[in-house]
Amino acid sequence: MTDVVAYARTVKNIEKKSVVSLLSVVDVGAKNIIDNINILEANGITLESEGRSWAVLKSINNAISRALPYSADTPPLTLLSTVSEVIVSLHDKLLKNINHYSDSIWSGVDLTVKQTYLLSTIEQLDYWIKYANKLLDCLLTMSTETNFRIDKYLTKNEMLFLNGSSTLFANISISLLKGSTLLIKEIESIPELAADDEVSAAVLEGLGDKRPELHRGFGLHALNPKYWFDSLMKDINLWRIRELQDNNEYLSMKISQAINLKNGSEDAALDYRGKIIKNSATISGIVESYQ
Repeated sequence: MTDVVAYARTVKNIEKKSVVSLLSVVDVGAKNIIDNINILEANGITLESEGRSWAVLKSINNAISRALPYSADTPPLTLLSTVSEVIVSLHDKLLKNINHYSDSIWSGVDLTVKQTYLLSTIEQLDYWIKYANKLLDCLLTMSTETNFRIDKYLTKNEMLFLNGSSTLFANISISLLKGSTLLIKEIESIPELAADDEVSAAVLEGLGDKRPELHRGFGLHALNPKYWFDSLMKDINLWRIRELQDNNEYLSMKISQAINLKNGSEDAALDYRGKIIKNSATISGIVESYQ
């Protein structure tokens, strides 16, 4: 049995609009990261020295540089913004593929392989956003606090999340850095086979290295469980949306601290407040779609 079949069997009945909603959450999260980084760079804050001193980021950069023409010395903000831009560019293409299916309910018992890849891809993007935001949080805190210790700042679960899944984060980053066109082309080339079918599994095994870039992420459920249950998905997505909003406001405070420390001014973060309002409005629009 392949990972694709195992994954499909974990999926229960889920409304297609919930899949679309999570994709919207991912899109807003990526745009938040881009906005945050643009503000930092506009104020001359690169977080390069913090990135060079952190073993987790060094291991991520080294893994990417071994797989792609990519410098291991690439600044952390460059990596996060570049991948976030790819995620934003994926939104419309993924949405088009989701809407190709007329069924309002998706169920693991009759998912196609392509639908399964779409669900897994969206989950991986959601995971990447969460990991990237935690990296940004730590880097900003390193830049503003003296005698900073990562093990004192993060909880044990957060440490496990960052240290234990850095390879997954690097692998997803590698796939995304190859560009949205390649990823979508690979997904769209998947035959419309039933996922819960050993014949389909054999066909996929025969694809070998031609399987979609993000096939390596099918173990994500074991690391960061997010099952597609219709009865729970509405609450889960609303929680994700509110978490995204809270995180955006929290990072705005961190960015304000970093800018103020650099400039010695309490006015340096004023431009950011408009971004919070804009992003909150977008997030609120997603929430209203569930009412």
